[in-house]
Amino acid sequence: MQNNHPVWEHGSRCHGYWLGIKQVGFVGLTPPMVKPTVYTWSLNIPHYEAVKGKCLSLRQAKRFVERAYAEQGVERMGESLAKN
Repeated sequence: MQNNHPVWEHGSRCHGYWLGIKQVGFVGLTPPMVKPTVYTWSLNIPHYEAVKGKCLSLRQAKRFVERAYAEQGVERMGESLAKN
């Protein structure tokens, strides 16, 4: 049975929000030595309004991605997105 809810996967300077094999959200970190440290985030779902922003904490950036995903009504489409 396939999970219909996205999960976070972390990299060295970025985190991806994945639904199956599709990346539906992203959090990235400013390059090393760039101050202030800022996290940029975005929701990447075809046919939906682009949603993105910046904040000062990873936790807050992840919450923005999760909230934007839920507010876009994508939860109901999770199964169809995962299959495509």
